[in-house]
Amino acid sequence: MVKKIIMLGILVLSMCACSNSTIEEVYPINRAKGDSIEEQVDDFLNTPLLNEKGEKIAVNNFDMQRSKNYKILECGVIVNNNVVQFIFAFSGKGTDPKIEYVKVESVVPGDTLTFIDESIKGKNLDPNVLVDTAIGIAQDEFIWAGKVDNMPNIIVTPDYMSKNLFKFTIKPVGKPEEIIYQPTAARVLIFSKHGNKK
Repeated sequence: MVKKIIMLGILVLSMCACSNSTIEEVYPINRAKGDSIEEQVDDFLNTPLLNEKGEKIAVNNFDMQRSKNYKILECGVIVNNNVVQFIFAFSGKGTDPKIEYVKVESVVPGDTLTFIDESIKGKNLDPNVLVDTAIGIAQDEFIWAGKVDNMPNIIVTPDYMSKNLFKFTIKPVGKPEEIIYQPTAARVLIFSKHGNKK
């Protein structure tokens, strides 16, 4: 339990550093609950999230996830003066990525996916969303990085940190898609524009 509390402390401090916020603003525990702090921390760090199919995705203290060929390096949200920017990055083996496309989507539990980015093809379903991506090389790996501004269906919650689930769909040329689900915590709520399905 001490390790979990330390991990939560590191998460909170990193969010403070990125957003110029105080610990009170980003502290993710709803202290109005009757549970002990330890139970609340355990719940926040370990209660699974649901993907678009209703399958449970482990949070695992928000560790970065991986697939057979790719590893998530960054999946986060920066909030500064109520301006929200999403930051994503992953690495892959080799110096020639040969990627056909990348999609990053938020998964709203019990609902459809909220579209964020389809980068490499240069197509975006929402022309108001600003997407900037790049691929770089580091040693024997390539790193894909992207940022997304002006994402719709976002509410900034300065006093509450919520858990969100992102779905990375990476399509190498001539190979099947690889999907990685990445949990993250941020001071935003993400909604589907289609509303909740029953």
